[in-house]
Amino acid sequence: SYSFCTLLEGLRTTTGEMEAPANSIKLFYPDGRTMDYNPITVKFQWEKETGVALITWNTPETMNAIAPTIVNESLFVMEYVKRTEGIKILVWTGAGKAFSSGAQLKPQKGGAPKLVAPMEIIKYYKSMGMYWQVMNDIAMKTFTMAMWRFPKICIGAINGLAVGGATNIVLCNFFDFTIVSKDGKFRYPFTKLGITPELGSSRILPLLIGFSKAKNLLMAGDWFYPSDAYEMGLITEVCPTAEVLPKSLALARDLASRNNFSLQSSKALINNHMVDEMDKVLDTENKAIRKCIMNGGPLSQVMAKM
Repeated sequence: SYSFCTLLEGLRTTTGEMEAPANSIKLFYPDGRTMDYNPITVKFQWEKETGVALITWNTPETMNAIAPTIVNESLFVMEYVKRTEGIKILVWTGAGKAFSSGAQLKPQKGGAPKLVAPMEIIKYYKSMGMYWQVMNDIAMKTFTMAMWRFPKICIGAINGLAVGGATNIVLCNFFDFTIVSKDGKFRYPFTKLGITPELGSSRILPLLIGFSKAKNLLMAGDWFYPSDAYEMGLITEVCPTAEVLPKSLALARDLASRNNFSLQSSKALINNHMVDEMDKVLDTENKAIRKCIMNGGPLSQVMAKM
């Protein structure tokens, strides 16, 4: 079996030489120029000899809460991975005891990390649909569509709890394979926040598990567990926490050894039937959330203080 230390050791070997320095990626200008970029809220490693890369959401002080910088740096990593031929599989995980606590609704102590990149690059990434602006896109259409259109295989190594939007990332087809800690748990707090579902869950969850179960999860907002998600067919495997990343990396290496064109073509064939529909669903979700906020629900009060 493989561990995170094994992956890092592979990155240090001469055969594992990377295109960019450790935890560094390339950002792209419209004219093809690039610049090295060191993410501040995510970690990125690439094991070149196997074609496996690892992205770690790395703000454990907020339980890897969803915030503009961590999302946009994830999009930056995705664009780099997409354009880098040697990377075949992208594994996602979180630092600490949580995958993600969902939307960051409280001010971060010391201030939230701020993304620093040239405006020319930011405008270019916006034009490609690879830069998230939260106030215009609370349903996270940008990130959701980027994941649905992402050509390479993604594996979720879910190390702990996931709440709200993070639950959608784990369960709603953002990852092609999902291995989850038995100590994790999930929750949709939407109605308690006075908002409606997002990240495409209003369409995908009923499609996957039926309307009755989906409404119960999305509207009642109770905790549920990896064993429940597995029984509903929403995840690939449940295992002890210590085995989540090793199993995910072993799967990634196995997949990376197979015909990459076939893997990507299979993913596109399965996903592409839904892409146009998801584009419309997410517009509808954004409109519904804006109406809820205008109605004066709990989230509107939180956002007024942000």
